[in-house]
Amino acid sequence: SLPAWIFLGHTLPRSSATSRATIYFPTPRSLNSSQTAAVQRILSDASSDRVCLIQGPPGTGKTTVIAASVHSFLANPMLNLGSSMWLIAQSNVAVKNIAEKLVETNFLEFRLLVSLDFHFDWYTILAHYIRVQLGLTTAVRHEHLYTKIEDNTIRSDRYSNMQDMMRRLDGSRVILCTLSMLSHPFLKASGIFRIAPINTVIVDEASQIE
Repeated sequence: SLPAWIFLGHTLPRSSATSRATIYFPTPRSLNSSQTAAVQRILSDASSDRVCLIQGPPGTGKTTVIAASVHSFLANPMLNLGSSMWLIAQSNVAVKNIAEKLVETNFLEFRLLVSLDFHFDWYTILAHYIRVQLGLTTAVRHEHLYTKIEDNTIRSDRYSNMQDMMRRLDGSRVILCTLSMLSHPFLKASGIFRIAPINTVIVDEASQIE
């Protein structure tokens, strides 16, 4: 398995890519050549691409690459990448940024797993920010954005009910959460890994991980 290769040095069977992904990113702005190459590496099922690192300074479109990978992952059902894609990061803010980008590209088939405390802080601060600091036009746009994110959010106090989790996941193949949330024992106990196996993982802002 991949963890055995990473942590124990076991040998993985080698294979060439069995299929090449078609990039699907339904936005007015197309990907540049570097972004396209990055998405193709993420979606490659070749042994040499089991782990790939994408590096770029701020503003080069790394979050855009993540969004394009999600769109293309679901648009290529024959890819040998498993049934689900997990998007994870060290911080809640980074995970939230991914969710915002997905919504901005009109992708709503994801679920965002958050702690109850962060959910409360996030929306309390947001409500104050919209009410006090933003102009009307911007406020309406932000409220629309965050309403869509809220509709796809599952709080940690809901994890204990397996039937509720299945209903809230509703067949979603794209899951967002932090690294600490991913390792939380409640998440495993909820049975979510049977519903959405950890097949393909994208880690954002990996340099922040200690």
